[in-house]
Amino acid sequence: METFFREDSILLKAGKAFSNVIVLKNTSSSPVKIDSVKAVEAYPGLLFSPSFNERIAANDSQELNVRMIAGKDLLISKVSRVEYLVYSTENGEKKIQKIGFTLLREKMDFVSIMPLGELYYNPASPENLLRIFVENQAYAPRVLKLKIKLTPDDFLAAFPEEQILRLDSKEKQLITVQLKKRQNITYYPDYNLSVSVFDETSNTMVSSVILAIRSLSTYRMVNYDNNPVQYKNYVEASYNNSDNLNTYYKFRTNYEKKIGEDGNIGFNSTVDYYSNTKQTNVYDTRLDLEYSKYSASLGNIYGQNYDFNISGRGLKLGAKVGEKNTVEVLGLENNYMLYSDFSNGVSAGKTAGVQATHLFKSGNSVQLNYVYNQNNFSKVTTNLVNLKTPVYTDSLQVLSFETGLSDEFLDGVNNKISKRGFSSGINYRLMKPKFSLYSNNYYSSPYYSGVRRGSFTMDEMLNYRISKSQNLYIRYNTSNNTSGYLNDMEALGYVENSKFLNHLIEAGWGWNGSWLRVSLAPNYTYQYIRTVYNTLEYQAYRMRVNVGKSLKSHNFNLSWDGGLSQFSSRSGNVFAQRFVFNYSYKFINWSATADINPTNAYDLNWYNGGTFVNYSTSLGTMINAMKNKLNGYFSLGYNFMNSQRSDNLYMNSNIDYKLSPSWSLTGMAYYNFFHGRGNDTNPSYQYSNLQFKVGVKMSLGSSKGNKLTLKIYEDENLNNKIDPDETLVSDAIVKLNQNIVALTNAKGFVKYANLTPGNYTLSVTKNNQRIPLLGLDKLTVKKNTTIEIPVVKTMPLVGQMIQIKDKYDNQKADFMGINIYAQDLKTGKTLVAVTDIDGNFNFQLIEGLYKIYIQNDRYEIVNNNQEIQLKKGETANKLIFNFKNKELKIRKKQF
Repeated sequence: METFFREDSILLKAGKAFSNVIVLKNTSSSPVKIDSVKAVEAYPGLLFSPSFNERIAANDSQELNVRMIAGKDLLISKVSRVEYLVYSTENGEKKIQKIGFTLLREKMDFVSIMPLGELYYNPASPENLLRIFVENQAYAPRVLKLKIKLTPDDFLAAFPEEQILRLDSKEKQLITVQLKKRQNITYYPDYNLSVSVFDETSNTMVSSVILAIRSLSTYRMVNYDNNPVQYKNYVEASYNNSDNLNTYYKFRTNYEKKIGEDGNIGFNSTVDYYSNTKQTNVYDTRLDLEYSKYSASLGNIYGQNYDFNISGRGLKLGAKVGEKNTVEVLGLENNYMLYSDFSNGVSAGKTAGVQATHLFKSGNSVQLNYVYNQNNFSKVTTNLVNLKTPVYTDSLQVLSFETGLSDEFLDGVNNKISKRGFSSGINYRLMKPKFSLYSNNYYSSPYYSGVRRGSFTMDEMLNYRISKSQNLYIRYNTSNNTSGYLNDMEALGYVENSKFLNHLIEAGWGWNGSWLRVSLAPNYTYQYIRTVYNTLEYQAYRMRVNVGKSLKSHNFNLSWDGGLSQFSSRSGNVFAQRFVFNYSYKFINWSATADINPTNAYDLNWYNGGTFVNYSTSLGTMINAMKNKLNGYFSLGYNFMNSQRSDNLYMNSNIDYKLSPSWSLTGMAYYNFFHGRGNDTNPSYQYSNLQFKVGVKMSLGSSKGNKLTLKIYEDENLNNKIDPDETLVSDAIVKLNQNIVALTNAKGFVKYANLTPGNYTLSVTKNNQRIPLLGLDKLTVKKNTTIEIPVVKTMPLVGQMIQIKDKYDNQKADFMGINIYAQDLKTGKTLVAVTDIDGNFNFQLIEGLYKIYIQNDRYEIVNNNQEIQLKKGETANKLIFNFKNKELKIRKKQF
């Protein structure tokens, strides 16, 4: 009997199902009885495992299909090989053969980038700040470098062009980008902000996104369907072929609709039908219902921020309690497929979770989680409680704390084991004009069941700003992972007595000029890896050099990281180095890397001395042609690994061609060719893989545009019509559905073009304060129309914070971003304004009596809680809040 898997290795794609074929070939002259075919263990993500108990005739063969899905459980596990045992009887003799294939994983290094609301540029404002969230999607802490580029950059520039962030696993952080004028112009184009994220450890790009920035103007042309991949309100059907092994039809849909005044309903679904086997998978399918106070999701569910990996099929409910509290509960089966004909009926277990959050006025929140998990594969039942809370926060610093407790219970065949674990972390961030300090520390015991099981991390970084273009920093990082598991079966990915240790000491200097960027960073690195297979030890004294240059639409960047390295397996020093080059022009990006000798401990797995050279290159471009009818992207790459004597060539493309405003043809093609050159003892080998799809997509939203003109005025006598003596509102931001933005001109007009028919919510803000509308906060657009919008007359109230200084005090206080509160003493309603860099603030308030006050622990407010009466026709005096810096003590002694 010859038994083997058709594919020696398979590359996992997150959330995608995959198959491999067991081949049973009888090469003898007599029949062979196959007693059974069994998986060595119950692998996570196993959807279908064949059972076979028949005879195979002489010179005959049988093929059996194994089906799995690359869900979270499999991706985060340490399973690197799937193995099966084939039991057979040949001529009265029983035999056992073990076969398997290797699982290859893509690195979970993606970083998501999301703007905080709409990004726009106001030419009339002296300061334009963009706020963007950066979220680490990996399950490990990372240090990231952000490179920021604005196009076109002839009139505006984005500062800073580089930022360094330290993010914990799944942590999200808010960054600020400032837009500055290069020259005055008389027209205002829209802009694109390119944000590229690089992992400082590997110096590789892990994410890149282009964010649209709209200039505020009185005429706004609304553009739809300019994204090559439309993820909202569509239906798509496609034919898919995966290297002729799997032919299937895919149906995808996403639909969102507003219901009532504050409700939304959404439906998302993916269905795969395999024509060869006439079997069906249903996944990524969910029904969402959301109101202002309540939400519900039914179907495929993810649990976020639980300190535990949660995904499956079930129900999630959410509720808002009061203005600052939210509660979420979920219950699900750990099987991610909503329905599958491939399923063998084995239940992976169940999960239940509860999450409660309270939001403080500072914007920070305290969160308490509880998770119950029953894992039928490992036979472990888990209870986990996790708490995250701020300890102290003000405009300059944040001190936060987190802790967790867990209990694991293993109901084994011959014994029962229970283990408790705990975790604790404390993080501190201080941001001052000249220096900033980051301190992130975390410990979890070996049997703590959170995502950072058995880890110890210290990451300390101090930055000092020498000038606007120069900065210094010093950093110390240590991370140690020694995980323990109740079930130590390797097939489940649980490896006992393993250890991962990393130390880094680094100092750096950076200079960011208008035409060139340079940074130098000498460092010492130590890495130690111990597994059941081997022990690897690595240390190096290195220097990282980075040089970048931007020239209009061209952007160059070259990095070199090299130095003396020492390995546990050999004596003496080896000079190891890595080169990384990146070039971008508009929507074209080219990158290349080269490694000469091992630059980390993982490379030692393939290093036995001698020549060690790895290099790769890739080219990618966005496609936009035929007057925006054809959109998509194309990428081409090549890798060479001298250590494994292998070549890898790959190509990927995705296109969308518009047949009409509502219909599109879609296509995808992926090709991968791998060639192992072999050596004196091992023969050469090669394999290739081609995947493609063709489909048709229909947009569920209308694309017929309408013109809308709005005239905003202050209705002083509340008669819902504009009178000759009433004031037109100029320089106000008018938003439709919070994302279609325009600015009123001197006559109070804004104009929108190409609006789709439907209902729109309307809001008007001025000086960062929302202006109350007289009932017309919702509009229905069916045709070209002009509407006069009455607003309640407001009066400006401006103020400033002024420091009272000692004679010998020459320190400049930082009072930017401090909240100022205005409470209406009649209604109790409170509005908030924020100070700018000079301590100025302003409100737009209606007539009434207000108490204006500040809540801040750092400064002593001398004249807090001021009351002011606002009356029509009268101009309010400027409010002055005098304060003293409580942190600064000056003592004088006379001789």
